[in-house]
Amino acid sequence: MIKIKNVYKSFNKGRSNEVKAVNDVTIAFPAKGIVTLFGHSGSGKTTILNIVGGLDKPTSGEILFEGRKIYDFDNIRSKRIGYVFQNYNLFNNLSVFDNVAFVLKMLGVNDDEFIKERVEYTLDLVNMLPFKRKKANELSGGQQQRVAIARALVKNPDFIIADEPTGNIDSKNKIEVMNILRKISEHKLVILVTHEESIAKYYSDRIITLVDGKITSDEENKSSVTDEFVRDNEIYLSELETKEKIENENLYIEYFGDNKNKLNVSLIFQDGTLYIKSSENVRVDLLNENSRVKIFDEKIESRPEDLSQTDFEYQDLSIDENKLGKRQLFSLKNNIKVAFSKLFNQSLRGKLLFLALLISGALIAIGAIRIGNLFTVQIQEEYLSDKDMYLIGDRDSNKPITIEGENNLFLLREGYYSNTEIQLFSVGNRLNYSVASVRFVPADQIKADELLYGKLPQNDNEIVITKSIAETLTENREGMGIYDIKALIGKQVNAYGNKKFTISGISKRISSLVFSSRVVANAITASTVFEQSTYNYISPLEFQEYTLTYGVMPTVFNENVIEVLVIQEYLRIENPDTYVFTPETYNVEFNLPGQKTSAPLTVKIVGAVKVKSFSKYQFMAPLELMANFNDAFQNKGAAKELFTTDKALIERLSNKYVVKNLRDVQIKQQLDEKMINLASILTFSSVIFLLSALGYFFINKSEMLRHIYQINVYRSLGVKRIEIVKIFIVDIIVLTTLTSLIGYLISVGIFIRIAASTIGTIAMIKPHYPTLLLGVVLVYVINILAGIIPVLTLLRKSPAEIMRTYDF
Repeated sequence: MIKIKNVYKSFNKGRSNEVKAVNDVTIAFPAKGIVTLFGHSGSGKTTILNIVGGLDKPTSGEILFEGRKIYDFDNIRSKRIGYVFQNYNLFNNLSVFDNVAFVLKMLGVNDDEFIKERVEYTLDLVNMLPFKRKKANELSGGQQQRVAIARALVKNPDFIIADEPTGNIDSKNKIEVMNILRKISEHKLVILVTHEESIAKYYSDRIITLVDGKITSDEENKSSVTDEFVRDNEIYLSELETKEKIENENLYIEYFGDNKNKLNVSLIFQDGTLYIKSSENVRVDLLNENSRVKIFDEKIESRPEDLSQTDFEYQDLSIDENKLGKRQLFSLKNNIKVAFSKLFNQSLRGKLLFLALLISGALIAIGAIRIGNLFTVQIQEEYLSDKDMYLIGDRDSNKPITIEGENNLFLLREGYYSNTEIQLFSVGNRLNYSVASVRFVPADQIKADELLYGKLPQNDNEIVITKSIAETLTENREGMGIYDIKALIGKQVNAYGNKKFTISGISKRISSLVFSSRVVANAITASTVFEQSTYNYISPLEFQEYTLTYGVMPTVFNENVIEVLVIQEYLRIENPDTYVFTPETYNVEFNLPGQKTSAPLTVKIVGAVKVKSFSKYQFMAPLELMANFNDAFQNKGAAKELFTTDKALIERLSNKYVVKNLRDVQIKQQLDEKMINLASILTFSSVIFLLSALGYFFINKSEMLRHIYQINVYRSLGVKRIEIVKIFIVDIIVLTTLTSLIGYLISVGIFIRIAASTIGTIAMIKPHYPTLLLGVVLVYVINILAGIIPVLTLLRKSPAEIMRTYDF
């Protein structure tokens, strides 16, 4: 049947307090009969029984069942072995019927009618059928042990292990339990553990005696029959050595004792109460009709033949294979129902903890939203520099760079922004117009094949705009009266100094560049430099129709001195016939962006002009002077930007300077910023996840400890670890759904409402649904993992280890 071979079992192995509980034990068990493992406490008998029954694992050695080495003891425990424990190991909250039916469900029996018939039949065998509806904790110890025997028998096991089955019951029930086991042993193997020698000798077919984990004897039981062990709770007065009687008018006392030692005792009776005073170290029990101890005024009459009498008759309880199916120990519906009921029956402290978990769900949602923003806020092409814009030099260095040996470079010094605006007025209504922020660059750097529509500029009055600028100008289609960007060809836009440019073409590029003649691009860039550095508005003279009314034309325009013309309207001339123009000179500070310093600049007003269209630009200077100034000025300072489509030029410059594609630099900067944001968001989210996980860890650990006895019974009977884990996973899912998920969804709902509002549009807030969905998944996954850790830690222990650890 079953055999253990060279089995060792040590506790605290490798430590200073190592205990060798079993030391090289080999036992071959027969197919039937009672084999008793006998020994005093600490002899190793229970440890061997646990190893044989699959409740514990040996440190080394083999367990053979039907000649094969056993690896999956859960399966054998649940189907092939019946268990009778000293502490019964019944489910206290279940009825007697359900306790016995449970093991049939473990086998995969799902036929309710068959289960009812088999359970009632088995309970009737042990005289417990009348109690089938009672809860296990409502029974006496003897009754509970008979239910445990019925539970062991109902699945028709190959053998039964009984660990001190009479340890917690009285003599009468002790005899009944042992007689039942004796009857069973006529057909099956019963492995019994006891420290009571009288029971071992009376009932055993074979007795294996153990001392300090070793077998000291293994022999057939040929002991003389004795029934002394049944007299534990019986006192036979005729058997006692000392008998004395005290009698007078007010007192009648009889004294019986098992020795002749003098007893010093005082009896005091007052107010209907009897007080007993004794200087002796003796235990005092009051005997009445309800006492456990019974008194007999006779001698003991040994009747060993009566001890074997029992109403129990063993019957074959084999189960037809057709009755076995997929085992359904735990109903998902019932588990969910139980989980919900536990949540709504929590203490105030528990409810506060659930509120904290709800808040943690809301905070996790904030983390998911912030991570999602990193995906929804994409790099906007129109906000990036053009693909042919390059950065020369190091932005973190103040070392000046002057590019020599190259002509026709269009540069922009670091810190000088050249963006300006162009305006397009609607067809037939000048109250409607659209604006685009642009940067002028030379059109000689592009070719006609990159145009989407139109042609390249042919003079200083024509420009090419990019597709993205065209889309910006026509964004309000109905207001502008333009429904196709192609219709912009030939339209005029207002630019710097009220200059009107005709759109001659639209480039395929996605950037904010306007392509003009080189002189125009340089002059407009120079205007923006002075606007930023001196807060003076200087417009190229040729951008408007003008008449020189006073003074002379400017001839000087550099970083030290500039000559300009003032628009006549700013002079406030009262009488033109008598007005005499006088040149003026004043000094301004020319701020140097990035250097936090300034340099003196002399501004000379050398004349006045009358223009057709009055504007905010107070001063004007010849186009060529401004263009030449910009060409020289931009090739100074430290880092600078360069617009060019000449790859050979870039290659030559790369040999002398640090040259990077500005678009690539900007993309990298944005990605770096995203990574920094991601790091901070992940840190925030990780802390919240950790706090939430700790909450679920401690909640589930507390729940596990509250049901530790139930888990112990499950494992002892052969319920698989995964089945127990599933119960707790259902609890965690329900708890997460009613706390963290609700908090999460509330936060997400508020965010989606904000994203759909005007505020969300302005702030470019968009929900990233994959991230939000991933957040939900992570909430469940992390909570399940954290909550199940204490359960998995417990289930790593063998059933015997669980029993030892928690001392049921």
